[in-house]
Amino acid sequence: KMSNKKVLILYKIISYFNLIIAGIFFLIFLTSLTVMSQKLLILLYMMLMVSVIMLSYLSFSLQRSIADKTISLPEATRSGLRINAYITLAYSFFQFSGLLGIILKKNEILKSLPPEYAGEALGVINFMLIFLLIFVIALFIHIFLTFSYLKKIK
Repeated sequence: KMSNKKVLILYKIISYFNLIIAGIFFLIFLTSLTVMSQKLLILLYMMLMVSVIMLSYLSFSLQRSIADKTISLPEATRSGLRINAYITLAYSFFQFSGLLGIILKKNEILKSLPPEYAGEALGVINFMLIFLLIFVIALFIHIFLTFSYLKKIK
């Protein structure tokens, strides 16, 4: 079993990881907004990434109040953590189900490509699947720890 201090350090590392990855995704969506035809879909993804960014950012306040018992967590921060955690949870399930669909249909995707690109595409698909799966797992862990810490510091 991990000590409370190690779990808090893990929570901080995951917070930074999620903040960086969500920030990169947000910038990618922002730049693609000008050239893509599916603007509404991209705006939805941008909103979801803002929710992940807000959850990660607000969790730093939560971490400070856990590490130093004299620092209280404002109710607005507590509410923001809950709302963004629920939105991020919905995004995580959505993303996980999409990844599962790609894993199950990977052979069909590869068959639809010209044979000379199939080898390269398999490497890219596998890399993206692993990377996004790590991101989704980190989101699930972050959400679980956020709700656990919110219960502890009532």
